[in-house]
Amino acid sequence: MFTAVIFDLDGTLIDSAQDVRYALNKLLIAHKCQEIDSDRIYGYLKQGIRWLIKTAFLQSKKILHDDSIKELIEEYLLNYQAEPITRTKIYPGVIETLSLLKKQEIKLGICTNKPSIMTHIILDKLQLLSFFGAIVAAEDTVLLKPHPEHIYETILKMDIKLGSPVVMVGDSDNDIVAARNANIPVIAAKYGYSGAAIARLEPDASIDDFFSLPIALKQIYHSIAKQTLGS
Repeated sequence: MFTAVIFDLDGTLIDSAQDVRYALNKLLIAHKCQEIDSDRIYGYLKQGIRWLIKTAFLQSKKILHDDSIKELIEEYLLNYQAEPITRTKIYPGVIETLSLLKKQEIKLGICTNKPSIMTHIILDKLQLLSFFGAIVAAEDTVLLKPHPEHIYETILKMDIKLGSPVVMVGDSDNDIVAARNANIPVIAAKYGYSGAAIARLEPDASIDDFFSLPIALKQIYHSIAKQTLGS
């Protein structure tokens, strides 16, 4: 099997969209901007916190510059830290499947564009932190997904060599493209924020729920083995 599996966080392991929305809307209200409704928030969660806040303010025709975004990020993070998991849910099958992979001595890591402080707080409060040997969030690397450097940094922190059999699991375009750029196979989580539309990017496999992950891993591994033997 694979030496390691790298996971995206939001939309893959957890659904944190409504807690993000709550913290963001508190910020928007404080600055007299239009709130984001519960359905639209999912389209705001791919590019990291800076993009999230800039885009949210832009809908009220407020253009943010670099000199003002830092204070707004700090304000947003204070809002988020006040209620980090009130509305957040772990997807079905995550705990059971991560436990199974650990028993098989497969190393597990997280590669996320989410702020580092919130990533660690949320994983700790959800009692998921102990599953992962490496967590690489937004401030932990210069270049974020879809750049492959973000995945490379995660692999190095997992204490495995580049070139080892590793697979990425994620729900967004950024995850699929980052894995392709890093030249590793990728599994698309169709239950996540992008829904079934993620399959258009032709990942190596797709899963409808987290319980299906072990089967998808085996399918990809056997497919790679056949290609290797065939060559």
